[in-house]
Amino acid sequence: MTVMQRRMRASGMEYLIKRQSRYHIKNSEERIFAQKNLLERKIRSEELSCKLYAILSKKVSQKRGRRLIWRKEKEEKTVCLPGFSFIDACTTLQLIQQITCK
Repeated sequence: MTVMQRRMRASGMEYLIKRQSRYHIKNSEERIFAQKNLLERKIRSEELSCKLYAILSKKVSQKRGRRLIWRKEKEEKTVCLPGFSFIDACTTLQLIQQITCK
């Protein structure tokens, strides 16, 4: 037994066993993938919001001759339409289809 202990110490095996991670590797990989997916989703939503803003600004400027006001509130981008209380569902659906098709 003592001979095996000496061999383990000499080869560094004992050090490797003590350094063994206490958490599961798969869980850490899943955490990394979850963070990556969250970042990709955030970037994708920012790109889609920019496309939606461009389409809305074109439609509003063509129909009414008014501009969209682009504000940042609490790090969220919101589009305010002066003079408009709502956008009808049909127009919104068309805008979403235009964004997803391109």
